[in-house]
Amino acid sequence: RDQQKTPPAATNAAVPPMPDLPGPIPPDPVHAAIAAAAAAGGNVRVIRIDLRLIAKLIVLVLVLNQDGSRLRLALFSAVAVLIYLHQTGALNGVGRRLAAFQQSALGLDAPAQRGVLHEVKVFLVGFLTSLLPGFSVGDGGGVAAAAGARDLRD
Repeated sequence: RDQQKTPPAATNAAVPPMPDLPGPIPPDPVHAAIAAAAAAGGNVRVIRIDLRLIAKLIVLVLVLNQDGSRLRLALFSAVAVLIYLHQTGALNGVGRRLAAFQQSALGLDAPAQRGVLHEVKVFLVGFLTSLLPGFSVGDGGGVAAAAGARDLRD
């Protein structure tokens, strides 16, 4: 009979054995407190701070307000705060309350609500963009330069 020899099982003596784990990982105390308050029927507010979004908005405000007045800085800062609150979801309750008000007080159904909200958004975007200065590309002339040139010829 031809016997095949199997090599002895390879053991790695350099690696120590794994220590026994203590068991399941205990839950995070913050999440446990939130879950307990929610189960008790309480209002739970979780505040999330997005430092990256804050940094982006600060840079945007500073870039847009170069050589601007304090009023313009305050306006851009207020808009940045509203954008931050919207992006982090802090204004979700306001939208729900507005929708409930439209449905109860005004008697609007869901498609009409969306139409009204769309019109409000269009108005606000148009108003805010009208506050930004206009830039002309090219020689910077336009009507004012033509009028100035005409005065110089006279």
